[in-house]
Amino acid sequence: MNKAAIIMCGGRGSRLWPLSTDNKPKQFLKIINNHTLLQNTIDRIPKDYLKVFVSNINFKADLDKYIKNDDIVIYEPVSRNTGQAIYIACLYLKNKFKKNFKIIALPCDHLFDDDKFCTLLNRGMELLKKQKNIITFGIKPTYPETGFGYILKDKNNKILKFIEKPSLEKANSLIEQGCLWNCGVFLFKLNNIIDLYEIYNQKNNNYCNDSLYKGEIQNNCIILGRDYYNTENISFDYLIMEKIDNGLILEYNSLWSDIGDWKRLRDNFITNNENKTIGNNIENINTEGSLIYSDKGKVVTIGIKDLVVVKYGDNLLIIHKDSSDDFKRYIQK
Repeated sequence: MNKAAIIMCGGRGSRLWPLSTDNKPKQFLKIINNHTLLQNTIDRIPKDYLKVFVSNINFKADLDKYIKNDDIVIYEPVSRNTGQAIYIACLYLKNKFKKNFKIIALPCDHLFDDDKFCTLLNRGMELLKKQKNIITFGIKPTYPETGFGYILKDKNNKILKFIEKPSLEKANSLIEQGCLWNCGVFLFKLNNIIDLYEIYNQKNNNYCNDSLYKGEIQNNCIILGRDYYNTENISFDYLIMEKIDNGLILEYNSLWSDIGDWKRLRDNFITNNENKTIGNNIENINTEGSLIYSDKGKVVTIGIKDLVVVKYGDNLLIIHKDSSDDFKRYIQK
């Protein structure tokens, strides 16, 4: 194998409470179809890619169920965002295999049209054969979302600027300029990215090296040592992408959702004010544009519109589709 996929699956998905919890986050749940979000991501990756999973040690029992013979899994003692997660995976690959992999790093909880995703992936890998660019996928916006980051590009798909979570007015302006949503999918060559980390991650590199050296390694399973606690909590975008001048973006224009909160999950399912029910024994009367989830028992909705109703175990959430920011603040509190 000369291609690898770094699958980042250490998030907690707190904005999908009460379904997603610290003990069982969304990547291990069947939300979209009969497979978990993580299994959908695994199935999306072509068979000739070496798979490297980076997750939190608290999820070991769940993640171990997905690991095959050739897979590599790295368990963090503490979450440190995508910046350190990608580096620690690349560092391990470089030390173990001594060859220049072509790599895709991607989240484990997004929804794509898998065929179109793989077509774009193949195009990106072809570009990597000739260039040292870092390539990212950009999603063609379908509405002025204020909760996403945007990427401004030129006519040759060179990245000009990253814009974080704009106002509604600014989001409309960015779409008019041809900006794309940033979805957190990156392609690069191993040796090239290691060189960039040597430049931009100097204060963390020794801690990462020591956490590998002092960690517990059994076959292809690595539990990082406590030096990892000393690393900076920072995203790959901030650490690398926003500092380089050779970033490229490839436009993805098809089915996509990051399934980040209940509004986005609702919007993915609902068109023309229809309702979406997940579970059994749900009855909707004079109800419009609502997502209703129930794990057991009977749920009846009467005369509601644009709500998300989630009954799971002993917990119940009722939220308007446009109240995601208020819910996010509640979860953080």
